[in-house]
Amino acid sequence: QDPVECLFQFLCSSNNNIARIEKMVWTLAGYGERLGEVGGFVFHRFPTVERLARVSEQELREAGFGYRAKYVVGTAKELMAKPGGGAKWLALLRDRELLEVIEGLCTLPGVGPKVAACIALFSLDKNQAIPVDTHVWKPNLASMLVGRRMFSLLASYLLKNLWPPKLPVRPRNLPRGNVRQRWLKYRHERACIATVASFCRKMLEKVSAWITRNPVETKCWEMF
Repeated sequence: QDPVECLFQFLCSSNNNIARIEKMVWTLAGYGERLGEVGGFVFHRFPTVERLARVSEQELREAGFGYRAKYVVGTAKELMAKPGGGAKWLALLRDRELLEVIEGLCTLPGVGPKVAACIALFSLDKNQAIPVDTHVWKPNLASMLVGRRMFSLLASYLLKNLWPPKLPVRPRNLPRGNVRQRWLKYRHERACIATVASFCRKMLEKVSAWITRNPVETKCWEMF
């Protein structure tokens, strides 16, 4: 998709539903060149950055854009100030690394990590970009926390019930070698279980520490 068109369409999508997004995109398209009419529908070429920069915030608010109006107008003006113009600056992002693309897009008004990842994925050939919004983050975070709790309970159970090992009662009239063999096998199995439980606990602590240091609002795509 054309980067300019993709950028402004995703600005309209913030905290919005499909019907309203479609209406806002049609409104923006109305500022572009008229292409023709088919079946009672008038089609326009999506406007250039230069044309959108001349649209007033009040005009968009009256069209139902709400707080998004200032983002559309502000982004258009920011793009106009970019070297070579907004369309050229966006096109050049295709040759940059994903992290640099995300950081560059996030300098525009109304563009956060999720919207930036969407633009990078759908219009800048960054197939490795993974948009993560609250609807994606919360279920995955809940799954991680549930998994952490289950691993913690399992590790605690293993450590409490199987460590330290208890010496088996020596049966009567059994050669000493057989008892020693059984004891070595018993100790080895319990030691392995304790080692695995300790490893799981340490890994979960590292994941928890990473989440604390990297909230979803900042560079959440790096964990993927």
